[in-house]
Amino acid sequence: MLLASSLLNAAYFLPILRTAYFDDPDPSWAEGEKAPRPRWEADWRMVVPALTTAGFSLAAGLLAASSWSPLGWVLFIIERGVL
Repeated sequence: MLLASSLLNAAYFLPILRTAYFDDPDPSWAEGEKAPRPRWEADWRMVVPALTTAGFSLAAGLLAASSWSPLGWVLFIIERGVL
């Protein structure tokens, strides 16, 4: 399984790396005008999901000891002897 996964990863990533490092750049890029730099580096549609995930991860770590966290529910179930 590991060998098959490694071969699939190599088949996917090696052409990208070959193009990025060894092929000549497209000459039309050098001739074109530079686009004005946007105010923000990334679009909000890429930033919001990353910040949301980071917020939920931080909240899960900070609130792990609360009674309504997943850990609290597991301890509640164990104490009740449901399992």
